[in-house]
Amino acid sequence: MDGRSTKAHGALAMVQLFAGGDQVITKVALNGGINQIVFCTYRNVLALFILIPVAYFYEKNNRPPITRRVLVSFFLLGFTGIETLELVKLEGKMKVGGIFICVAGATLMLVFRGPAVLASYNMEMYSAETNDIPAAVTAGWLSSLRRFGFDQWHIGVLYLIGHCMCSAIYLALQGQFLREFPANLSVTAFSCSFGSILVVIAGIFSTQNSADWSLTPSELLAVLYAGIVASALNYGLATWSNKILGPALVSMYNPLQPVTSAFLSAIFLKSAIYLGSIIGGILIIAGLYIVTWANYRERQAKETVEAIYDQYTDGATEPLLGRDSTTIT
Repeated sequence: MDGRSTKAHGALAMVQLFAGGDQVITKVALNGGINQIVFCTYRNVLALFILIPVAYFYEKNNRPPITRRVLVSFFLLGFTGIETLELVKLEGKMKVGGIFICVAGATLMLVFRGPAVLASYNMEMYSAETNDIPAAVTAGWLSSLRRFGFDQWHIGVLYLIGHCMCSAIYLALQGQFLREFPANLSVTAFSCSFGSILVVIAGIFSTQNSADWSLTPSELLAVLYAGIVASALNYGLATWSNKILGPALVSMYNPLQPVTSAFLSAIFLKSAIYLGSIIGGILIIAGLYIVTWANYRERQAKETVEAIYDQYTDGATEPLLGRDSTTIT
């Protein structure tokens, strides 16, 4: 594994750690009563104000020209060609197996709680106190599912599934787009700008009065962390890693987020860690390692074939007779 790939894997692990912290901080802010759309608006706009100048000054000398074709490609690039799976080879089978193990771990954390493994009396007292805080109210058309027997937890799972699908599509589009427009910071800034426009419009129509836009000191700190670290920094690192590793491996790191969230919640919110979270986390890490190992083996094999091909073609271009050979008369 070369140096850039190692750094990209490390960056993706940090992205999920920061995202886990964002989940903990966001939960506290939402339980405190901040409007969900207002929170998203503030964090996206803050991230945009950071990404635009950084992308402009850092990539102004090597940024490809932004043509109409590039802008259209940003929306219309296909989803194919994301990852190769050669199932007849060991590496292809290991990829599929690693993906299934990773998905199984994430699913286990979602559907199986199990007994509390790491918990103390103080944790249980704190958990009981935080459960008395009113949770954020479910909004949107999915809230109508309550009449069919869905509770807050089930609706949250549906939101999470929708988030995963949108993230997969986004990474697929981004991975293709970076091949034509290899300025990863500019791509991140463009993506954030379109998202910010949409969320600002949603915020204007979803709020009733100006008081919804006021922030308490704790909510302001949550917005600053979410905008600077969880949005601007994380988006930049993920886009850079996508350029090096491809969208498939970037997506494989997403199941690490509930693992980091569970442990950070135990540290800062005094939440208990349950058996399902531990087993699921072990499966996620094992699956991620298997897929990474398979990708490394495939890359090694590809580099070996390319080296042999280059050596063969270089030898084939040599003249049959040396330059100093004399002509026989």
